Amino acid sequence: MSAPALSMGLKKCQIKQCPEPSAQRVLYPLGDASLESSSKIRCLHQKTVASPEPFDETYNFRSHGVHDGQEHRPRAFLKLDNTDKLPTPTRRLSRRPHELMPDQSAIAPSMYDDAVDRRPAKPVRIAVSSCLLGNHVRYDGGHKRNEFLVDVLALVCELVPVCPEVAIGLGVPRPPIRLLGDLTRPRARGVENNELDVTAALTQYAAHMAREINEISGYVFKSKSPSCGIRGVKVRVPGARPASTGVGVFAHEFTALQLLLPVEDEARLAPPGLRDCFIERVFAYRRWQDLVASGITRPRLAKFHAMHKLTFMAHGSSQHPHLELAVNSRGRALPTLIRAYQRDFMRMLQQHTTRRYHVRVLNHVMRHLVTQLLSGDRVELRAAINAYALGRSPRFVPITLLRHHLRHFPHPDLIDQIYLNPRPEELMLYHPRW
Repeated sequence: MSAPALSMGLKKCQIKQCPEPSAQRVLYPLGDASLESSSKIRCLHQKTVASPEPFDETYNFRSHGVHDGQEHRPRAFLKLDNTDKLPTPTRRLSRRPHELMPDQSAIAPSMYDDAVDRRPAKPVRIAVSSCLLGNHVRYDGGHKRNEFLVDVLALVCELVPVCPEVAIGLGVPRPPIRLLGDLTRPRARGVENNELDVTAALTQYAAHMAREINEISGYVFKSKSPSCGIRGVKVRVPGARPASTGVGVFAHEFTALQLLLPVEDEARLAPPGLRDCFIERVFAYRRWQDLVASGITRPRLAKFHAMHKLTFMAHGSSQHPHLELAVNSRGRALPTLIRAYQRDFMRMLQQHTTRRYHVRVLNHVMRHLVTQLLSGDRVELRAAINAYALGRSPRFVPITLLRHHLRHFPHPDLIDQIYLNPRPEELMLYHPRW
């Protein structure tokens, strides 16, 4: 029979069941030269072989079709006599990482231990101006409810309401106040009654709150408030035009005593970049508080610094090598080193990051894995990073892929990085397109 006739006969033939109860059925895909050239072909699609031993060779069902626990049937097979000499099937070894790697429980145990989980025993606490939470504490009895703070941030953080004007006894409703006098040190006086001066009361209450609220990891002030505004507050100078360059009396004193605490006003939480920078600083400050509470030693400080290397790179910090040298140096006393490191650590995080910096970090991590990944995985990872660079997908998409590959190809310098292992609460607060 000619080759064309054989190929036409394959399409017309139907599968026959094996009549021999002691026979075992073995399937071979078409294309094997030894099968096509056999002269003893008498049936198609199925081959019956008497075999005393079970046949344990397996195919790569990923390449031939889906195998759901049932017998796999390629499109066309040959049935040969028992006397035919069968060729040995070729077994294709899948090179998928999860099939090549050993038991996952033995891989990079630090990926699953408490050192990477980093979930504190207590929730992150953030002080917020009370009117922003919908409380009726403004001078006119109203409020300035902020949707992000109430509907999003309050779900994952503990918000502590603070209203200094009510705390010093002004009441609700109350006479409004404004800033008068020097631009650098204005006074908080009444609008209708110029004799009303609450500057000293607000200053004393700020000093009290700075000492008492030690467990908070951030503060959100009411913008342009004469007591709580941290920038752009209108100051009326006698004999001159009002200048919108002042700072609220309470906010000025509180931030002077809490220099490193992450602070922001609700107006600057609207832009995605500024909001994400504030959220990142809040959770970083909380990790530092947990480190201080557990007792800082030089090895712990060095590990804390190593966990934030990619975070520093994402902020474009040029002081990272100098800070690493200071951590590993033995020439400074530990208390002095701790104070200096905390100052430099929080200042580096204040540098606003950009999408370009994030792409640089993602490509840096990928270069550590590129030689171990399959070509399809490399293409997929590059596409995810490029999509984020163009603003078409969120940043957690390439981060999730990188974490997946690091589980199979662990790298000692990457598996503990905070940048690749943010807390779920922190991740859900980031803007999806930033």
